[in-house]
Amino acid sequence: MEYRYKEMMIDEMLLQAVAAHLHGEKVKWNMPIEQEQWEDFFRLASEHSLLPLVFETVCNCESIQSMDRDRFMQMKQISTRQVIFQIKRTEELKQVYKQLSEKEIYPVVVKGIVCRLLYPIPDDRISNDEDLWINWEEFSRTNELMAEWGMKLREPEKEIEKEFEVPYYNPKGCLVIELHKDLFAESSDAYGTFNQLFQGAKERKIPIDVDGMTIYTLEYTDHLAYLIAHAFKHFLHSGFGIRQVCDIVLFAKKYQDIVDWDKIYDICKKMRALYFTAALFEIGRKYLDYELTRPYESAKWNIEVDPEDLLADLLDSGIFGKKNLARQHSSTITLNAVASEKKGKEAKVSVRKSLFPSAKDISGRYLYLKKHPYLLPVAWTDRIWHYYKENHNHKGKNQAEKTIEIGKQRVELLKKYKVIDEK
Repeated sequence: MEYRYKEMMIDEMLLQAVAAHLHGEKVKWNMPIEQEQWEDFFRLASEHSLLPLVFETVCNCESIQSMDRDRFMQMKQISTRQVIFQIKRTEELKQVYKQLSEKEIYPVVVKGIVCRLLYPIPDDRISNDEDLWINWEEFSRTNELMAEWGMKLREPEKEIEKEFEVPYYNPKGCLVIELHKDLFAESSDAYGTFNQLFQGAKERKIPIDVDGMTIYTLEYTDHLAYLIAHAFKHFLHSGFGIRQVCDIVLFAKKYQDIVDWDKIYDICKKMRALYFTAALFEIGRKYLDYELTRPYESAKWNIEVDPEDLLADLLDSGIFGKKNLARQHSSTITLNAVASEKKGKEAKVSVRKSLFPSAKDISGRYLYLKKHPYLLPVAWTDRIWHYYKENHNHKGKNQAEKTIEIGKQRVELLKKYKVIDEK
């Protein structure tokens, strides 16, 4: 389909480019696109960790001839470098997994490399890290093997034996691994119960081939449920980007004849993510041209939902809701709203809780609060200081006010998709 630029916003350009790539096609834009518009387009792609993917898709279209040649080459170089780093990360992951397997430790790999295999050009779908899931009792030995291979703790100040998730990095390479003992943080009032939905999943793991090497991953129904639950967790925080939608709809489409859709429905219902999931599938159908048929053979999946507000939120979010501090800090509001709902209390937007959250709510960022919760006022001071710096770095609205505004908007989003009740 051909478009005139004035009829197509930057968001639409990104969605068209992504959709084309997912179907192994190139865009055929021939309308005039100004340099500033190309800058906005590639900036948005970068915010969603999709630069190599969309550059590959648009680099030969007629419209890009108007782009500044030096800037075009710079985008090409950045894109190529990201792909090269991704190839290196994949090779390093295979080496680490091989070493663990030789010691009879077989982590379950989730997301990352498994999702990349769904894409026409796998290495264009970049991953910042790889997620491995092991048993708690395997951690000590796995940690030793990580060190033997050369992986370093990313957060050595943490009590790693007690953490549900331990990140590592390769100081001589590109690989970052998040080693999970649980899929979700049990301490979260908003989603700490999600682990119960995946009981026995590790025992149901399946082998897949990655470039001639066997790795283990979640069984198809478990994996789709986890991709949805992981996106939903980020939705409850500060949001997530279009890349996760791509992962979910590609996985659902490829394995829709294998997935147990009744089980997916039950899991989504227990998470209160039914309308959220239906909206994701509708985004996939309407904007990415990936229409599912199997789930809708059951009448209960015929959920009427408007996906537009969710789409606008995730496009504004950037990858994992980290577009800016105001959005990141708004997670205090949304998480408190969901936690209050679970406790049978009215979900309210609290300015006080946003500016002065509990030690539990921000102990992930301020690690010293886990041992010394009495230092909470110190964390509050640091938090407010970051607001102050953001105010000096950005013109316009006070960042604390912006946080409250985003929080209120996103609480309304939770209500629209029936994550929490209208009160």
